[in-house]
Amino acid sequence: MRAYYALVDDLFTWDEFEAAVYDLTGGSDDEESENRASLEIVSEAGRLHPKISKLNSKPTLNSFFGQVIDIAGPREFKRSDDTPGLVSRILVGDDTGEAVLVFWDEKALCVNEISVGDVIEIAGRVKSRSQIFAVDMQKSDLKLSLRENGMKTLSQQTVILKILDIGEVSEYRRKDGEKGFWCRISGVSRMGGVVLNCWNPKLFEGYSAGMTVEVSGLLEKAKCGLKEYSSSLQTSVMVSGDVVESSFISLHDACNLDFCNIRTKIELCDKPESFVTKNGNISWRRKGLMSDGTCSCPFVLWGNNALRPLFKGDIAEIYSGRVVKRNAFRGDDESGDVFEIHSGYDSLIYATGSSKDGESVSLTGFINRLCDGYYLESGRGSFLIMGSFSLPEGFFVKADGIIRGSRIYADSVEPVVVLRSDLEERVSNLKDIYAD
Repeated sequence: MRAYYALVDDLFTWDEFEAAVYDLTGGSDDEESENRASLEIVSEAGRLHPKISKLNSKPTLNSFFGQVIDIAGPREFKRSDDTPGLVSRILVGDDTGEAVLVFWDEKALCVNEISVGDVIEIAGRVKSRSQIFAVDMQKSDLKLSLRENGMKTLSQQTVILKILDIGEVSEYRRKDGEKGFWCRISGVSRMGGVVLNCWNPKLFEGYSAGMTVEVSGLLEKAKCGLKEYSSSLQTSVMVSGDVVESSFISLHDACNLDFCNIRTKIELCDKPESFVTKNGNISWRRKGLMSDGTCSCPFVLWGNNALRPLFKGDIAEIYSGRVVKRNAFRGDDESGDVFEIHSGYDSLIYATGSSKDGESVSLTGFINRLCDGYYLESGRGSFLIMGSFSLPEGFFVKADGIIRGSRIYADSVEPVVVLRSDLEERVSNLKDIYAD
């Protein structure tokens, strides 16, 4: 009974659980009856053998099934006090995702009793899907299937990556107390969207968005959505001549999935709005509507994705977008499922701009910095400046480049002297715009 309670101890107090068992058994203290009642309570709570994508770190234990994909260990190591230890890791998966089991000391020897392909039942404490501390394990006759593009190995990997964005370098404190630096890199591989946590940002100096690179010595993190890697001491980066092309599905087909890679047109796009999260932090949300010719559906962007440049008419690629079903009622009172595509921390969105041909221009205007970048406020309108330039806010500049939609892909941005005649012309143009 205590073992069953460990699966739901975040939902019930012990007194509540004991009372529920008592109600089901009619007050019987027979151990078999109590176990059956406990099993029923756990099952109704959805905690009896959940899929890997539904594993939860809140209860003391999770009990689930997984097929063995890879085994590493046992490996000897020395603790900080110089005492010896053993550790083993097992990569398991199902049709929703993968997880890594960790076994310490004498439990690490259990890997000698299983093989790749075995299906096992696990009871463990979930810190994350990359770190589940197994307390019990046994073989099972259950048949499981694995994800086609799921995690395949615990060993270091090499990834061909088209860089979409190299994030700002951030500082952190290492375990030894020394100062370290890292950055988050997003990109696309043949498997879909990729996030790389680089613990040596100097590796990517000289590289920029749009370049294709070969990154070796990467360690994959067990996840259910977006693929995520971390650099190691052996990581190296070099330019690759490979062409990276990702595959997308239609919005019509996405409605039946949990996650999807889609390429779509932005039909409507609200401005980002801030909100306060449960832990008191400020975050962002942005809503809109998109379509791809097969159907249209709402989308919601969360966190930093909500602050990325996005305009009506843009062609946007979303990697590992989460499909969220919303029950709605039609006019004829028949209920139906409406779905939304959500893109947050575990997803990537990359806007390629308007599908229209570009127009070569030379524009002057003021620099205005907003949450998603620097804008050129010209007499013709407001345009997001694409390119790496030093742009002091409020300066009057001349930008030469190509306009596509609400973006200007600038070849050059240079400060210019503001003349009275220029200001008068700009005011006149603005009056014409707002008069329309």
